[in-house]
Amino acid sequence: TNKADRENFSLFSLDDIDLAFEQFVLVKYFQRFRLEGKGRGLTLTPYPAGHMLGGSVWRISKETDDILYAVDFHHRRERILPSVDPAYFGKPTLTIVDSNSAARPPPPKNRDNVLRDVVMQTLRADGSVLIPCDTGGRIFELLALLDAHWRQHQIQSYQVVVLSNTSHRTVEFARGMLEWMNEAVHKSFDDTRRHPLRLQNFHFLHSMEELDKLRAERKPMVVLTTPGSLNTGFALDLAIQWARQDKNTIIFTEQCPENTIARQIIDEVCAKAQDKARGVNSGPPLVTVDTSRKVPIEGDELREWEELQKRKAEEELVRQSEELKRRKVVMIRDEEADVDLELTATTTVAQAESSNPRLFLPPSLSYTS
Repeated sequence: TNKADRENFSLFSLDDIDLAFEQFVLVKYFQRFRLEGKGRGLTLTPYPAGHMLGGSVWRISKETDDILYAVDFHHRRERILPSVDPAYFGKPTLTIVDSNSAARPPPPKNRDNVLRDVVMQTLRADGSVLIPCDTGGRIFELLALLDAHWRQHQIQSYQVVVLSNTSHRTVEFARGMLEWMNEAVHKSFDDTRRHPLRLQNFHFLHSMEELDKLRAERKPMVVLTTPGSLNTGFALDLAIQWARQDKNTIIFTEQCPENTIARQIIDEVCAKAQDKARGVNSGPPLVTVDTSRKVPIEGDELREWEELQKRKAEEELVRQSEELKRRKVVMIRDEEADVDLELTATTTVAQAESSNPRLFLPPSLSYTS
């Protein structure tokens, strides 16, 4: 369900991730943060970007110049997220934005109703719904939308699942980020004391084994899982299983990057829809996906691997032996100065004398590499 389960992966570890996060500096919205060191003189101010919890548009100020760095923002009002407000920015000297969405039509105003209708139609037809998304991104908007619908209609026949290695911890952490949510959430919480992420209609699972136990009840379900790209993880595993059955539905709620499996699926479906509109029957959408997984080796492969590891171990011993020869060490004791001087193959007599003028070496002990 992750890259390490499918192939040898040693680029970084969980410890490396922890070390990276220890370098992060936490700031609040509208807090002016002054840089030191090489960035001395620069002031950074984050504003709500509206696309995810903690997402920011950055104002970079130095003396009379202001640079607005806004490569990812969202101006529509949401259930949880605060929308970006252009009034915060004034008139910057320079504005940096992206153009990823410039050629896309705006989403329909009734997109939430469309999403609910597609989900419920699939469930009533005894199918299941897969929604690939990122764990810490817009998944919280989807959770709030589905939870409100489930509570309003008191739905008990269908299950909603959040499947991720960190599903429960992510939601628990997000509950503590109330100050990053919009004013409507603050007001509702003050009036009702009910947190928008107090989700009672969801199952938070961490493995395919847990999902299989739940699926044994044979109830249609909605599964929100990671990642949104479908390149790996639980989302890819479920997409491969469920895409084979016409009664199931996969819903993409985010813009999928190029060179991802999700983008291949969307492009293929759109191409088939265009063919159908022209009266051309080109068959159902078809996407080929190469998958891999780790399996125990045996037989000749195992013997070859053992021989390879043995050769590597022997080569490492030879390398260490050669390194030890190159790093020959002579310890000289200067009783008068009460110090030890270590000479290696790269130490010269001149260096030794400069480090301690009272130390004299006979020619037989002086050498260079």
